[in-house]
This record gives sequence, C-alpha cells and structure tokens, in this order.
Amino acid sequence: MKNFFRLVASLSSVGLVAGSAVAAEPDVIQAGFHHEEGFFIDVTNVPDTYLILMRGTEPQLANTPVAAMLPESEDEIVRLSDAEIFSRSFYTIHRFPTSDPADSDGDGIDDLFELQYPLLLNAVSSADALEDGDGDGESNLAEYLAGTDPAEVRESTVAFTTSDNIDIQGDLRLPAARIGTKLPAVILIHQGFRSRAEWTPYDEAFSDAGYATLAYDIRGHGGSGGSFSSADFDNPNTTPKDLQAAIAYLNARDEIDSARIGIVGASVGGNLACVASQKRWVKTAVNLSGKTSAVRNLAAEPTLDLISMFQISSAGDGGGQRATWANELYGFTSEPRLVEVVAGSSGHGVAIFQSDPGLLDRIVDWLGATL
Repeated sequence: MKNFFRLVASLSSVGLVAGSAVAAEPDVIQAGFHHEEGFFIDVTNVPDTYLILMRGTEPQLANTPVAAMLPESEDEIVRLSDAEIFSRSFYTIHRFPTSDPADSDGDGIDDLFELQYPLLLNAVSSADALEDGDGDGESNLAEYLAGTDPAEVRESTVAFTTSDNIDIQGDLRLPAARIGTKLPAVILIHQGFRSRAEWTPYDEAFSDAGYATLAYDIRGHGGSGGSFSSADFDNPNTTPKDLQAAIAYLNARDEIDSARIGIVGASVGGNLACVASQKRWVKTAVNLSGKTSAVRNLAAEPTLDLISMFQISSAGDGGGQRATWANELYGFTSEPRLVEVVAGSSGHGVAIFQSDPGLLDRIVDWLGATL
C-alpha cells in the first residue's frame, strides 16, 4: 500500500502533537484525545492528495478504513476523526496522490471516485458498491466500470392539492443518494405572470449541492389549476395555501428531511418565502425582489418577525424601491440574516442573476450555512 504520511495514536494518551510535512520516509507521530470526544487529528493538506484514516488494535494492524477526506483547497487544515470510542486503538493516516488512487474499502471502486460522490458513495465502506443510488437499474459498481454517471438526478412531474381544492403541478428533482438518505429540500417559487420553468436554468446548482428541489406553478399559472385572478398576490387565503400544500407534499416524501426545507422565491415567490419564514413553516428562505406590504398582506400579520432569511434586490429595480424593501425586510429578520443589493442592475427576480452570475453561488452558500 502506498503510504506517504503515517500517524500512530493510542487512546491512552491525551493531547495532540502536530505532525511534520510529507517526507520521503513516513513519519510516525504520537497523538491522542479525550475519550468523550472520540479520536481526531488535524492534518495539513498537501495539493493533489487525499487522506484515509485507518484503525486497528496494534500499530501494525491499523488497516481498517474509518474515514476519508479529499481537501478542497491547497492550504487548509483538515480534520480526520473516528466517532467510535474504544479503550485502546491505534490509527494510521495514509496519504495518496489523486493521480493514483487506491481502493481502501476493497469494493472495486477507487477512493477518488467515491470521494467525488459524497451523497452516494463512501470510500471506507464497501456496502455502497451494489446499491443503485440514481435508480437507473445499474449498480454503482457497474456504472463505475462502464464509465457512466452513477449520480444522475431523478426528475419527475408531480401534483398535489391545496386545502381549497386547487390542483398544483410541479417538478421534483432528487439528487442520487444512498438508500435511506434524507435529503434537504429547496422549494423554488416563480414570480407572477411566469411559471416554474423560470427556475430551469438554475435548478442544477441546487442539485449539485445535494438539495432536492420542488419548483411548482402558483395557482392560475403554468400547469396548475385555478384562474389567474384566483392567485391574488395580496390575499392570505390564496397563494399561501399553494405553498402549504407544497411543504406538506415534501413532508410526506420518504427521501426528504422534513426538518431541512427551505425556499428560494422571486417577486411574489419572494413574498411567499417571507410568509413561510414569518409562520415558521421552513428552516430558512431567500427572497428575490420582495415587497414589504405584500408580505404583510399575505401573512395577514401587520407586525413582521422573520427568521433566517437572505433578502436580495437589484439597486435599480422599481427606481430603488425594491432595494428599500429588501433592507426593510432585513430589519424585520432575526439572525441568521443577510441582505444584498446588487449594484449596476435593475433586474427583477431571477433576472438579477444575469447582472451578477455569482449571486446564485452565494444563495447556495447561504443554504449550506442555514439549511
């Protein structure tokens, strides 16, 4: 086995001694930890390598893989850990070049390939090789050997009914994941006079980050039932019911973690995101181009008390009025909260992405921190 860096640790020791850099001959480093915290060690990353943590009852028998890490930046310190507690164990850290990966768990799929699909594969467990995370009839091992993608997103058109009997249509996207995995979900709500299709150019960014997405048509729009006039973007008895039905639909899905549902909405969709935050229907939300008075009307509450929201507007939308509302809604939001006014743009809703393509990444980052 290739072994460029080595650590030996006994549970009987306490404290942590820093290791040296990668050398031609492996270094042996003593390290330890407090029992109630499990084993952990911080290791300096080396570019173009990845790490495998091995455990055993003796230093020479530390060959059971328990953790893997593919660092994301060249200069970060990475932490390898083993949550299990043993009265006496020894550990070795093995560093491999990404250009020549090993197969630490012996499942026929190399470590680097597995590390690139964290929702689907585990480099230190062989149980995933025969699973079919994307439901296409081919096992992960078969797809690896064939050079095909084991992590295709499953897409389907779905329908659900509101409490006032309006049929709502939407698109559900489920990233490939291990059997039994509960996925966090993001509801995508379009602006008025549009449909769920306005999110199509952007939904891949959410799936790539590991989020299930549900983009639905507001009543009276796209494939949903009801007349356009029934939408009434200021009436608490109309479009909020669509959103409640969407949340209920996700809560009923076995693949979804009901404690980790968020919303990203544009214009009236942003107002609905604020309503969900006000009502504590979801964990976090993002509002693009919302309007304070519409939020109050849809929530049927004159006093706003929002939680965990990212408020966004362009600087020139509505002659600057939307920016004023974004800051106003930010003021009604408790931490965590964020506000951003995109300079040099008059874009409304998803049109802001055209002026600032990096905004979508910042939204995904916000979800990563709050969802």
